[in-house]
Amino acid sequence: MKYAAYGLIPAIYLIMFAFSGGLFRTSAERILRLFPKAAGLVSPDVLSRALMILLAADLFACAAVRMDELSDTVSRGYLMRGDVGEGERTEEVVLEAGGEETSVVLALPERQMTREERLDALARTAEALPDRVFKDCSKNQQGFYEVREALVLPEKGESGAVSLLWMTEKPDILDWDGSTGRHIPETGEEVTLTVLLSCGDETREETYHVLVLPQVMSRGEALRREAEETVESENDASALKVILPEEVGGEAAVWSAADSRKGVTLLMTGALAAVLYIYAMIRRKEDAAEMRRKELVRNYPGIVSKLVLLTSAGLSIRRSMERIAADYGRWRERGVSEKPGYEEIVRTCRELKNGVPETEAYRNLGRRAGVREYRSFAAVISQNLRKGGAEMTEILTRMAEEAQEERKKQARIRGDEAGTKLLLPMLVMLVLVMAILMVPAFIAFF
Repeated sequence: MKYAAYGLIPAIYLIMFAFSGGLFRTSAERILRLFPKAAGLVSPDVLSRALMILLAADLFACAAVRMDELSDTVSRGYLMRGDVGEGERTEEVVLEAGGEETSVVLALPERQMTREERLDALARTAEALPDRVFKDCSKNQQGFYEVREALVLPEKGESGAVSLLWMTEKPDILDWDGSTGRHIPETGEEVTLTVLLSCGDETREETYHVLVLPQVMSRGEALRREAEETVESENDASALKVILPEEVGGEAAVWSAADSRKGVTLLMTGALAAVLYIYAMIRRKEDAAEMRRKELVRNYPGIVSKLVLLTSAGLSIRRSMERIAADYGRWRERGVSEKPGYEEIVRTCRELKNGVPETEAYRNLGRRAGVREYRSFAAVISQNLRKGGAEMTEILTRMAEEAQEERKKQARIRGDEAGTKLLLPMLVMLVLVMAILMVPAFIAFF
């Protein structure tokens, strides 16, 4: 069978499952142990999701190929036409004869109705027409349909197999498209409405007697119709300028331009734009604050590590801070981008030079940064300056190690987030591929 090859992936996964003794996560971890270099590129979570997507896609592929096989009638020696009204379609097949193989595109016209089916379709359509066309009309004592509004005259009947051609003897009163005229007497006008039904070579004619009555209009509708007729009658169609009459229906007419509501539209658009601008600025400020916070966290391990190195070499906290700020200044001169953590160190050194006490300057550092790591860092330094202690270097070393571990953890989290963001586009692509595969199979099957 064609789809047997698609079973290779589930078979491989089942073997892998048997050896790993677990589901997708365990299988992913085993693969990463077998290929250590891949462990630095993807996390087990990302790889396990990829395995799930791969297995789901393969199962869908098996189902699609199986559906193709079930709907395949060519191998059984026949093709299916479209039913009546579905139109002509084409089918591409492969022909192999005399040692040659070629692709053939066959035109398959829709199935033709028998004479009995055509006559039956004409009869059913003719029987249903009065209810379709005159459903909102009543009959008078003479058997005429009383029509006050435009009629909806269908052009097709019986699922499109029957064509309808409408004719009327008085198109100015009731036109072939069902519209009614303007100049209809109050007593109404009798009209004979004829329809020719055709289905293949068979035809049938039906006649309906209609009494067309003037529309029941409100005062506003009547005034509007009177105005349209007056403007049309008092102006020459070849003239460029259309003169508005001074009287309509015997009453003095005062004309004014319709309110275009452009002012209101522009005002509402401006208000919406202002709200969106404020929202965008707030989001930009929040995004900038979040980016600064993340940059501060990323800069923190490097600052603490350098501070440990310099204090271990015998420099004081203040001299170490000044040394870090000086190194950062040289980086900036060489074109290194701005780093918020080091900028706070530079600002702290500037405060120290301006006479701010060390403990206060370090507290300001933690307060400005607004990040837990920097507040702890500033608190440890301030406490050491007030009470003294030889274990300062040891504390900073421990803080540096914790910062490095936190940095690794955040890197793993960002990697998992990136993998999760890619999951939705992959699922969308999978759905599109499955639609491309399954929809033709379902259409051919049914």
